[in-house]
Amino acid sequence: MVIEKPTVLNLLKTIPSGIGLDIAKNHTGICIWNGESVELYGWELPDVDKTDYFWEYKMKRAFKQKLAEIVKGRHFEYAIVEDCYGGDNFDTVRKLLALNTLFDELIFERVCTVGEFFRWTQPQWSKCSRTIYKQRGKLKSKVEIQGILEYLEFDFLLQNKDLSEAKKREIYFEDKCDATCMLLGVVAAKTMEINMVKQTSLKMTDLKMYYVESLEDTYSHKDIRVSEEGFIEVEVDFRHLEKDILEQARRHPNDVLMCYIPVNKLGQFGIKRGFKFYESGEGYLLFYKK
Repeated sequence: MVIEKPTVLNLLKTIPSGIGLDIAKNHTGICIWNGESVELYGWELPDVDKTDYFWEYKMKRAFKQKLAEIVKGRHFEYAIVEDCYGGDNFDTVRKLLALNTLFDELIFERVCTVGEFFRWTQPQWSKCSRTIYKQRGKLKSKVEIQGILEYLEFDFLLQNKDLSEAKKREIYFEDKCDATCMLLGVVAAKTMEINMVKQTSLKMTDLKMYYVESLEDTYSHKDIRVSEEGFIEVEVDFRHLEKDILEQARRHPNDVLMCYIPVNKLGQFGIKRGFKFYESGEGYLLFYKK
């Protein structure tokens, strides 16, 4: 499927169905793609009496019953749950351990069925969703995710982004946004996987690139593509520069890309290509597929 304008709906239409679950210790957000439209759910966990010896079981039972009402009888080709076992707060970790595999139980009890299942950490799914739209600078996770969804014209976000924080909490705004972006991360990963298989091998000679000390210096190159299109910022592993640059070019065959590479990370890669090693130690590589 060719996507002319990336939107949440256009991206989700590339998969038959899917579900993203953002499970936190006090509240949960769910995004379901049913093949035709997006369904969003959110709820709070009931207050538990910690003096009750069975509080943990009752909490799990209430959560599982609520989740079962939503997924009963459905098939999801793709499902993603955040792997969020880490943390320093014991109470939080204990609750997450109790809740995180309840969707798994519903799958094995045949309440619902799943094609491919993913349990990814927040850095994993946000990295995949970032390939859809990369924003400048280092942003807080919440800000970055909502920026991606705004770029993708997500109706729920556009309709509610200007609400007060209190009103947003009432509608589980952040939880629903996270769940949606998790599912989009899976879509991006699957699309990238398909494209990588289809594409022919790419060599460094297939790329045009130049190394500048400041992004303002790009204007001196008078590169028409850069001046007309701008560029997308990407990240590369300095230890595997050539490999990562080729991978980014494969992922974005129609875009101009930019990555920050300090002089002390250029090494043989920079020497082989005659790059200038600036005294300031700063540098940016711009490249694209010819």
